[in-house]
Amino acid sequence: MRHLKLITLFFLFHLVGFSQPYIDLLNIQYGQTYISKIYRGKDEFKVNHEWKSYTFNAPLKLNDKKLLLISPEINNKIYQQSDSTLIMQQNGSTTIKAYSRFHEHYISFALPVTLIHKFENQNSISATMVYRQNKKYENDFGRTSDQLGGAILYTKTYNDKFKLKGGVYYNREFWGNYITPLIGFEWRASKNIFCWGLLPNSTTIDISFNKLHAGFAFRGIEESYSERRSSYFRDREGHLKLYLNYYLINKNQKIGLTLLSEVGQSVNRLYEFKSANIEKVSKCHPAENYFIRIGVAVRLITRSDFKLWPSHPI
Repeated sequence: MRHLKLITLFFLFHLVGFSQPYIDLLNIQYGQTYISKIYRGKDEFKVNHEWKSYTFNAPLKLNDKKLLLISPEINNKIYQQSDSTLIMQQNGSTTIKAYSRFHEHYISFALPVTLIHKFENQNSISATMVYRQNKKYENDFGRTSDQLGGAILYTKTYNDKFKLKGGVYYNREFWGNYITPLIGFEWRASKNIFCWGLLPNSTTIDISFNKLHAGFAFRGIEESYSERRSSYFRDREGHLKLYLNYYLINKNQKIGLTLLSEVGQSVNRLYEFKSANIEKVSKCHPAENYFIRIGVAVRLITRSDFKLWPSHPI
């Protein structure tokens, strides 16, 4: 019990640098996509994919004002095209035409390390460094598949109901430098509605029915994977989704299992392919997908106003 209390204190401190009112000590998810029958976008070719993800969070309290958080994660994606595509690429004065079928297996290993400092006025600042290996599954680890990035985020606390966040994110993608400003917030709109986000990457509206939570969320995806030296694959898309989470957490606890499920639709999908022996980057807009994802998390609730029971706040 003493160890559980210590973990709880660590993560209550950790909340000051992030948006959501909970932290997942462990999160395991599986998802599958299908060609959408509602909205297909430009529909230049049809690709489905499945993914598995494993995320961990390990805190180290440095002192009363500083926390170090180590958050390793693994993402595994398999892309499979159901039709063939005519590809045309220009190499100097020569036009190359070929039919291809996209079928690839990519894996990402990431190690984010975050330092969070909390000020006396409840404001905070966090700095994150991220090392990644993004590559084809069968390729070896090495300098041609590594990425380095990071983020700085400042949180301004206005009152118990509202926090505003601002910062910047950078990652050295295989196609170049990716830099974007960050605008985040936490807003307890009512007793049963909690909203949070870190734009342009994510936003969530969560509605509590006690232990069952339903909501709407947006997630922005920006990923690139090394295939070999000077060759890469880029995946950029947005996810609009509805979710249901069920919290298996007792009234006298703040930590426990949470069952996760969601269904959603992709928007604005863009793929880029760059080969070492071809000068021009190939771009295409695959058909939009709908997706189903399920998972389980060991979740720690870090805000007492995140409602799980009728009239008994934790």
